[in-house]
Amino acid sequence: MIRQLITAVSLGFLSTSGALAADHEISFEVSSLANNSDSYNVFSGGRQGMTALGVRGGWAFHDRLALIGGFQHHRRGSEVYLQESEASMVAAYFATTYSVGIKADIEPVRWLQLYTTAQASLYQGLMKWDNEPDSRTNLGQLQSSGISGGGVFAGGVEFRIPKGVKLPVGFGFYTEMGYGVIARHSYNNPKDPNAPDMTWEDGQSIGTMQPGGFTIRSGIGVRF
Repeated sequence: MIRQLITAVSLGFLSTSGALAADHEISFEVSSLANNSDSYNVFSGGRQGMTALGVRGGWAFHDRLALIGGFQHHRRGSEVYLQESEASMVAAYFATTYSVGIKADIEPVRWLQLYTTAQASLYQGLMKWDNEPDSRTNLGQLQSSGISGGGVFAGGVEFRIPKGVKLPVGFGFYTEMGYGVIARHSYNNPKDPNAPDMTWEDGQSIGTMQPGGFTIRSGIGVRF
């Protein structure tokens, strides 16, 4: 009886370990998050989706659960004309989002996975204005940064080429959709990077931002 119990536990451990190995992942992805903030329109020219490129990694700690984390980087710019003047500036916005959370999945067949995910996010944004964008050392550049937290909830589908005897790793292509939100945050005290002692008065705000709404991500990567 004891020998049978040990054998059953050993077989269960081996089968669970195999499932775990198949669910580790490294993926490259492209994503979009809605941003209807008025201050974002200065940089986007009216386009409200923040498209970003990123990397995601996952570590399976259960046959149906994985810890996932990653980052996405967004950049967008436009030419801004000053009021009552023919002069113009280039306005650019950069955002980097770091995320970590849990993914739960089911696998109806070996080549298909359905999943949901909940992730917490750390968001860093940077606004830049420059009347001579070809020069990094000219005076008159202005930049201001902001930081905030948020989260995303999504459901997705992944199509897989499973790991096999002749294939040491598997491959997956996924698309997920859901809702993402970043808490409202301010961009204060713009500075000139080439004249750090020259700033606007303390506490001066040049705008707030609150990205959030529909989000979609698609990616491809290895599973091992």
